[in-house]
Amino acid sequence: MTQSHPASGTPPRPQAVAPSGADPAALPLAGLKVADFGTAIVGPFSARMLCDYGAHVVKVETGTHLDVFRAGGPFKDGKPGVNRGGYYHPFNLGKQSILLDLRQPKAREIARRLAVWADVLIETFTPRVMKNWGLDYGELSKLNPRLIMLSHCLMGQTGPRANYKGFGVLSAALAGMFEVTGQPDGPPLGPYAAYPDWVAPYFSMLALLGALEHRRRTGEGQYLDQAQVESAMQFMAPAVLDFSATGRVAGRNGNRDPQYCPHGVFPCAGGDEWCAIAVRSDAEWEALCRLMGQPGLGKQAEFATLAARKAREAEVEERVAAWSAGQDKRDLMERLQAAGIPAGYVAKGRDLFRDPQLLHRQAFVRLPHAEVGELRSNTLPFLLSDAPTAPRSSGPLLGEHTDSVLHDLLGYSAAEVAAFRAEGLLK
Repeated sequence: MTQSHPASGTPPRPQAVAPSGADPAALPLAGLKVADFGTAIVGPFSARMLCDYGAHVVKVETGTHLDVFRAGGPFKDGKPGVNRGGYYHPFNLGKQSILLDLRQPKAREIARRLAVWADVLIETFTPRVMKNWGLDYGELSKLNPRLIMLSHCLMGQTGPRANYKGFGVLSAALAGMFEVTGQPDGPPLGPYAAYPDWVAPYFSMLALLGALEHRRRTGEGQYLDQAQVESAMQFMAPAVLDFSATGRVAGRNGNRDPQYCPHGVFPCAGGDEWCAIAVRSDAEWEALCRLMGQPGLGKQAEFATLAARKAREAEVEERVAAWSAGQDKRDLMERLQAAGIPAGYVAKGRDLFRDPQLLHRQAFVRLPHAEVGELRSNTLPFLLSDAPTAPRSSGPLLGEHTDSVLHDLLGYSAAEVAAFRAEGLLK
């Protein structure tokens, strides 16, 4: 449940949080080398998680076909620019960025040398792309047998739909999520934004860590084939199991739940303010009625049992909404929780940055950025007691580290780098 601010007074302003002071060499993934060929969320966020835990991540980009989050807003201060995209930075904190025009064969030779340097390579193209470039696992593993390569795409690397293109919104629809989100008499609404994009990286991390352990034991690299639709389907498990057991097909049911009543999001005082309430038992229903100032309602036969309340669910919701509409959402949440009723106020984005629980756990960091001044971004949602971590730098400028990566990591001379640039490979 979201923790509230005090019912009165001004909520505390967000405090600046410094990146972890831990020695990078002491972090659990220190020394791990990662080549990130990903775009958007899943690949880049997977690489960013590795980076937070000590990995050295080099992101391969091109100015001719930008990462979609460099090309799109929201932009800092409303001013467009390839280094100003608000969505780009949280998924690329701590990385180095190099420019390579992979459409050119000589640039792909540089990419192969990067694959030889790397322990892990992550890419998010449709299956045909890396193969057409000669950068598929079959080819790269010949150069680097210890390489672990993660390919993430919509439908996976094989099968009749393997080359379908798409992001999280499409995978949510294909995984069945749209069919269960929305009102019963309305069209499918789908989960907020590209929801599967935000959860699939945690599957990636599990697979990558497993592959690293396998390599530690055997010395062998491995190829990981992740389909976003299949990752998204894991969050449809209750509907799949219900159909398997009963033949029922889950459908849209708004915010209602078959086992709880009332169960939903109810209006509160102020414009567009809400509180989620879930009553799980008859005892909780009676407690809610007492809070509402209607203790007798909890024992009336028309509402005393779950079956009775479900039969008059619209009326139950109307009664709760009429009462909640005059309540402060944070105060309401606290009083409901104190009475043993699950509740949480509906937080807006600005609420998260001043939530005392999130501030206590240092859920956000402020990082300097060369072009936009300062950025505030999230830390990872799990903490290691003996290896404190946090992002070490903001997302890189486009191509910011091209020369240093080519020279210092890959061993090219200054003259060679200059020649690459003259040939148009580094763009």
